[in-house]
Amino acid sequence: MTIIRIIKYAFFIAIFFTISTKEFKVISSNECEAQNTDSVNNFLCPFEKIFYAFEIISWTVFAICAAILCFRYFRERFEENTILESFTSHAEPQNAESERREWEERNEEEWRRWEGDRQSWEEDRRRREEERRRKEEERQRRQREEEERQQRNERRYYDILGLDINTALPRDIQKAHYRLSKIWHPDRPTPANYTKEQQQEKYKEIQNAYEILTDPTRHYEGNFSQRREERRRKEERRRKEEGQRKEEEEQRKEEEKKRREEEKQIIEQEKQGRQREEEERQQRNERRYYDILGLDINTALPRDIRKAHYRLSKIWHPDRPTPANYTKEQQQEKYKEIQNAYEILTDPTRHYEGNFSQRREERQRKEERRRKEEGQRKEEEEQRKEEEKKRKEEEKKRREEEKQRKEQEKQRRQQEEEERQQRNERRYYDILGLDINTASPRDIRKTYYRLSKIWHPDRPTPADYTKEQQQEKFKEIQNAYEILYDSVRYYEGNFFEN
Repeated sequence: MTIIRIIKYAFFIAIFFTISTKEFKVISSNECEAQNTDSVNNFLCPFEKIFYAFEIISWTVFAICAAILCFRYFRERFEENTILESFTSHAEPQNAESERREWEERNEEEWRRWEGDRQSWEEDRRRREEERRRKEEERQRRQREEEERQQRNERRYYDILGLDINTALPRDIQKAHYRLSKIWHPDRPTPANYTKEQQQEKYKEIQNAYEILTDPTRHYEGNFSQRREERRRKEERRRKEEGQRKEEEEQRKEEEKKRREEEKQIIEQEKQGRQREEEERQQRNERRYYDILGLDINTALPRDIRKAHYRLSKIWHPDRPTPANYTKEQQQEKYKEIQNAYEILTDPTRHYEGNFSQRREERQRKEERRRKEEGQRKEEEEQRKEEEKKRKEEEKKRREEEKQRKEQEKQRRQQEEEERQQRNERRYYDILGLDINTASPRDIRKTYYRLSKIWHPDRPTPADYTKEQQQEKFKEIQNAYEILYDSVRYYEGNFFEN
């Protein structure tokens, strides 16, 4: 293609410079006639010489490229004729066989190279998939670490205020901050065994914890059950994503295995196809050699082959007279074909020497073997389909069991939550000395009023109790009363509904 382009461009350039040179000659002659002089070298002579030189160069390039193109064309035709003669000649079958083997080797090498490229593409794809999955796992791990860190910080802030993260209310946070501020505020007297700097550091921690727990942009203000439910939902979502990822990985592995089996089956089929083609080609060559000797491939014996060769040699041997309507060269070519067919059919390394019945039995055995392999392949295919169907059913059953197990786990957690709430509620009724099944809101108020007269810090300390024990007892009574009347943590219906 490059030679053709050069020829085309050189031809057009040569035509351009040829026309330009003629135009310069016409202009020069007109100028000379106008001035009545014979010299034309004074008018446009340098340009004319340059264009003339380019004209010669262009035509030279055109001629050289045309000669190269013709040489290539005739060389390709000569090579094609040589290859064709090597394939069509019966006197040199070994060269054709070697070229056919080389051609098959080239095809095999091309197939192996394509298979290597495909495997490298598959490896790149798997590597990218693993990299993406690794990044996703890293992102989820960081997210879980961030959530755990936030939970630890939240618990630490509650511990600083001396509260329980599962039971504390916003009102409890305010009370704890007010109580601790009266002790640790820098304007208050320094507690015993503490310095002024330690008092200031302690107050900064208390103030920071109070600001974070009361700031809606920095802390979740829901109660303990809502926070636990939120964490449980996150954990379930994480487990679900993990299960989906594992299922996708298993499905991808199954698809990869199935694809490899299909490729292996395709390669095996192609190999069998090439073997059948080779057998058919050998049979065609064998039939052709029998046709050259004028014999039937199914009935001819080795003795018949020798007789036919002897009979034809007396006609076509170069030392015999040339038959009518044939030249000496045609007689020689015919004898070469006969001699080649006889040598091949009688050579044990190049032809099967058994009689026609043995050859027929051999072909029947090959056909039976091929049918048996085909039947085995169909049975394997059916068995593989049955296994795939069973695997899908097992996968479906496993998913249903997993779903049922998650449902049972969810119900169990709900029951545990309800039992825990009932135990807490029963404990608060026990503190007030009431029965959970019969106590009414009026009974709760009366009991709280009665116990406050006994255990209030402003009342006299009961016998066998210290002031601190009295204060702790009153805190428990006060906490139970507030929780049983709190609209966020207790149902305010009557005692029959409870």
